[in-house]
Amino acid sequence: MTIDIRQGVVTPKGVAMPEWLTRKDSEQGSWVVQEGPATRGEAWTNRMERLMQVPYGEDALSRVVRAHEMMHAKVSPESMDSFRDLPMSPNALRAAEEFRVNQLCSVAGFDMDDLRDGSESQTGKRLAENGDWNNTVLMIASTAGTKACKDIIRGLRSVNPEIADKAKKVEKAFVDRWKAEIKKYGSVRDSRAIRFAGQSVGDTTPTVFSTDGRNKRLYVEGDVLADDERVLPKGAGFTLEIASLVEAMLKYDDSVGDATEADGEISDEELDALTKTAGGRTWARLIVDRSVPLTRRAKGNLGRRRVATNIGVAPRRMERLLTDPDKRVFDRTIKGQGGVILIDQSGSMRLSDDDVMALVNEAPGCVVIGYSHRPNSTNVPNVWVLADRGKVCSAVRSGNGGNGVDYPALVFANKLRKKGEPLVWVCDGHVTVSDDGFAPPVLRKQVASFVRKNQVHMVPTVAEAVTALRRAKSGARLTTKIVGHDLNEA
Repeated sequence: MTIDIRQGVVTPKGVAMPEWLTRKDSEQGSWVVQEGPATRGEAWTNRMERLMQVPYGEDALSRVVRAHEMMHAKVSPESMDSFRDLPMSPNALRAAEEFRVNQLCSVAGFDMDDLRDGSESQTGKRLAENGDWNNTVLMIASTAGTKACKDIIRGLRSVNPEIADKAKKVEKAFVDRWKAEIKKYGSVRDSRAIRFAGQSVGDTTPTVFSTDGRNKRLYVEGDVLADDERVLPKGAGFTLEIASLVEAMLKYDDSVGDATEADGEISDEELDALTKTAGGRTWARLIVDRSVPLTRRAKGNLGRRRVATNIGVAPRRMERLLTDPDKRVFDRTIKGQGGVILIDQSGSMRLSDDDVMALVNEAPGCVVIGYSHRPNSTNVPNVWVLADRGKVCSAVRSGNGGNGVDYPALVFANKLRKKGEPLVWVCDGHVTVSDDGFAPPVLRKQVASFVRKNQVHMVPTVAEAVTALRRAKSGARLTTKIVGHDLNEA
């Protein structure tokens, strides 16, 4: 607390001191904390540059705003760029992180019902008047479990009772997911909200957590976990799961696979499917296994090469005038054949060493990716590269029994695709979630939209994938084809 003396009046002021906080994934250092108003959106924390803006008042709202920003400084990633390769929108990730931070503040002893500035009801009215479903979901996720969320729903109800009922289901899904997390692990300290399951807890010395001079003790680990070449705070595992649920609730424009231009909201049936499976039945988190050795070399041309042609400007192969019936005396440059092949290696699919070599022999510059998730696991790798631009595995890695990461694996494969390359997906057309149960309609629709938008060519066997690569090499354009009755329905 500081004392502000202005015109003879003694005014107590609260302060935030993030430099008191310790984290094992970053060094301690000085922060610049500046004063801001106690209104929604005006407080923020920038961990990269160690900047923070919070209100300095001693009222209840100012205290919980400082607590919220201090918790961000303690547990949140350095920046949202840490999540850059994940198949989720930044808005969904931010909303999920807001939810986790609010819950951790509650565990620390702060009353998060005080985190409202009176604008929430009016915000709900505007959202309902504009029919803005996606921002409604994001606002509910950011405030779920607090009175601010109830005020937003009250504002929604004053304009559109139906959307208010849906918003209430959305809030319940997030709150239930938090309760299920704590029940599963027995305590917040042992849950993925603080760290990933299966990892050592490390130093359990209590952190002194203070925003208003009254110290509160909270066990929060600052350890890190390498995840697909990103370094995230261990508690980000829970954020990723909540963000996946947020993403699934957003309405997408089927024509472009985009959530920003979509109209209306998801159907009651789709929302019920999601809220009933909010106990974790969403896509599993993608974990890439980098340990598969690529010790063999592909045969064939990988880079750019010159071939003879009978069309051109400057003849370079004059000897062909006598030996070549087609008079191909000119040169043209072609690229080595590539492509990305994503292969479902669940129990219903099989993949052999010969299968991988058949793909590589047809397209030496291709990337072959296998995927399979172990049902209900949280730290078992579920995606691996079997061939990468001329390097090939010596033995195929076996699968884990289930699918679980169909959509995240598709996004991962698409990021490895070069311009103009085909993306071929070998699968049986059935997509499942983290417990290997069939994905609800809204998630199947998400996959189908991605396939259409990105012109993914689906085939049921490796032999058909080889045929597709041969057709692509000859210049044919692969059509977008949906395999599987479930995805066709979506």
